[in-house]
Amino acid sequence: AVAAHVVENRRMSVGRDDHLDQAKVREHSVYYWIKTSPGLEMMEIPAYDVATVYGIPAGRVKEYCLSERQTEKDVMSLPWGMMSVILYSLVLLTHDAIPWLSSVESAIAFDIENNANFAFSDPLAMGHKNLADVNSPADFWSFMNKGFLPLVYPTDVWTSESSGLALGALESPRKDYYMLHLKKIGPLKVAKENSPSIECPNTYIADIYNISCTADANIDILLQPTEFAVRNGGKFKEDRGSTQWINGFGDDAKALVKQLEQQVWVDTRTNHVKASFLTYQADADVLIMTHVNFLFSRAGRVWKLVTHTSLYLHPYGDFWMYIIDILFYMRVTWIFAWELMEVIQTLIRNKNLWVAFNEYASFWNGVDWLFVTTAYVRLGLWISRVVQVRDLEQRLVGIPAEALSCTTTTCGDFYGQLFVDIESAGPPRGKGRV
Repeated sequence: AVAAHVVENRRMSVGRDDHLDQAKVREHSVYYWIKTSPGLEMMEIPAYDVATVYGIPAGRVKEYCLSERQTEKDVMSLPWGMMSVILYSLVLLTHDAIPWLSSVESAIAFDIENNANFAFSDPLAMGHKNLADVNSPADFWSFMNKGFLPLVYPTDVWTSESSGLALGALESPRKDYYMLHLKKIGPLKVAKENSPSIECPNTYIADIYNISCTADANIDILLQPTEFAVRNGGKFKEDRGSTQWINGFGDDAKALVKQLEQQVWVDTRTNHVKASFLTYQADADVLIMTHVNFLFSRAGRVWKLVTHTSLYLHPYGDFWMYIIDILFYMRVTWIFAWELMEVIQTLIRNKNLWVAFNEYASFWNGVDWLFVTTAYVRLGLWISRVVQVRDLEQRLVGIPAEALSCTTTTCGDFYGQLFVDIESAGPPRGKGRV
């Protein structure tokens, strides 16, 4: 009885305007529509009393019901959202042949970084330096002559250490392959980028000591450049007049490299040298262009990086690839139609455009439109890329026989534009790929 009396007194002090001093009315800290006396704002009120004694505003009930309805809608959409993620992942995996590309590119990079050795000790059995040890123009030429050319363009059959075997010179078709399984296509292209001469900041000192200065490179190489910056072909400003094509093995190729060294082909104005060659992996139907990059910083450091541009020549080699693409873009189109219908319904309910916009605008609606837009943009880029790859395939098949024996002065006529088009058709590749 005492407890009931206390509760009733509290009820008299909470929520009933005729028992409250209007000058001292306070809002409850949780149930803002309930008025209280000073000191009772934090008083605990059972939910049953809130519903049966004080009541709940209709707007608050409506807001709660809409929130529950939206939560139910979100939960029901989870399977469709997971379907979108799975389909998009399958599209990426099938379009780009990611496992094959990652495997081949990492194998080429590993071979060049670790097995293109120079600085041999007598009796020429052990090379003590590799790509990471190129720190000057002299090291660059040693690497090209002693390490890179013998690795990519060997002349003799390799034998095991101390075997005493002499299996003779490599003959076709074995000499046309790199790492046993990669068919070499065309010559080796060696290109460079030069920085233009500019006025030195301190012309007084420069004139006295006869010093010349050069402009910044197209990418920042004072510190170690990122892989994306190096493999972004649009930033490499090739000096086409000095580009060299090396199509040969053994003494011919080495003689040309020595001639370039004698001509001081790499000088103080050179900021980027790129040695590129093209291979084809038949088992995966993958075309790989490999670039060995040397970036000569004006601070004195030489940055080295192996990058690739790879193309999957038959992205629709299996019937299931068509099915995956169709299902994915059916899902995208369904989301587009649903969002468009929701926009129309919002406009019908609200004649005022600003009110309609405020009602429709939300984070998840923005995510849906971003998803739809990027998916259709990707479709357009993908169609363009497929057309480019088909054209490249036809050009590879149509390479004339005389191109196989081209010289330094004629190789550019056969392969120059082909190398450029492969760069533009293939997206830049990195070592890390999800």
